[in-house]
Amino acid sequence: MTLALKARQFSHVIEQHLESAAFLWLLRAQAVNQSHHTPDTLARLESRIDKHLKGLYLAPAIAWECTLEAARDFQEPGELFVLTSLALHADCPQKIALALAMSAESDEGRKAAVSALGWQDSARVYPHLRAWVTSTDPYLRYLALSTSSIRRLDPKTYLNQALQDSADLTLLARALRLAGELGRCDVRALLAHCFDHDDQTVAFWAHWSAALLGEAHHWEGFSRFVTEPGPFQERAIALAFRALPIDRAWALINELINSHQDQQAIIALGALGDPRAAGWLLTRMDEPQLNAIAGESFTLITGLRANTETSPAQDDDKDTDLAPIEGYDELPPADGERLAALWHSERPALVAGQRHILGQPREPTRLDHLLNHGHQKQRLGAALDLALIGATPLLVNAKARQAVAL
Repeated sequence: MTLALKARQFSHVIEQHLESAAFLWLLRAQAVNQSHHTPDTLARLESRIDKHLKGLYLAPAIAWECTLEAARDFQEPGELFVLTSLALHADCPQKIALALAMSAESDEGRKAAVSALGWQDSARVYPHLRAWVTSTDPYLRYLALSTSSIRRLDPKTYLNQALQDSADLTLLARALRLAGELGRCDVRALLAHCFDHDDQTVAFWAHWSAALLGEAHHWEGFSRFVTEPGPFQERAIALAFRALPIDRAWALINELINSHQDQQAIIALGALGDPRAAGWLLTRMDEPQLNAIAGESFTLITGLRANTETSPAQDDDKDTDLAPIEGYDELPPADGERLAALWHSERPALVAGQRHILGQPREPTRLDHLLNHGHQKQRLGAALDLALIGATPLLVNAKARQAVAL
């Protein structure tokens, strides 16, 4: 067999590793937001990605050329994740610079680069972060803050500087978010300066971090992100209904219902955890497009679960144009009749007007168990709850790679 033939055959193997790693990374990017995934299923998916990356590391030269060609041809985030991973693993400044330059061309590409920086071993990443955090290149500073975010690293005074730099609004927004994630109560005043910022991304993350840090005086400004449809609404709902006083939370839920945002109201009730919502949620399970999401929130509050093998029949007279919400579109249909029977016959001892999770009070031990073993939406909520009650010094990253998540 000639060397040329061996090279072609080996290239075919490399291409298979590349395609598989890129595809599986895309699956994982969706999985961290999907209710049915657990730490175990995420860990298995991540192990498969690692195996394909290791296959590429065994032939770094051919792997780099194949991946670079694919990234240029397709400009897809999966290939950019692999390309950045290869560059970091090789610790080659030229390759790292090229991979990051290509990733900077799109929002999805930037997410892929940050994911790769979170994926690699600390020894391959930290030296770059120390250099980038003081760089004159705004994109490198953005990468340093974003990687600090997913790894929950505190840039200390560099974060304070970023919070006072309004020259790059993308960088400012990322710094505002990081302040809340790290529990940096010392920068509350800097957050407040951005509450009324003209840029809505900046204003949202200022409010979000302030809420996570326990600030109560700014809720009127934050509530608009809860009630107005937009790119921040789901995050606002997830935090607000865990942090707000119960009565204020119910007032916002009524606003959502009155503005015909029933899906958002149902999600908000699950985040709130007040068992007074159970009856209303049971009635919404009769509506096909609300059935699964209402069942999920009902279970999240009560701990009672009953699913059917088929979805409820569609009613042609009803509006069926509700757009699915990310992370909730894979839910199994709920058996509303059986859940109603369980609720009336085996109703757990839930206290009206108090927050519950899966039929139990939201106490640190229970929340910690869910964070480590629950389904993904439960884990994301438990991380917020633990941060809000001060049981963790920072917001645990429930989307982090399982090898370093906790």
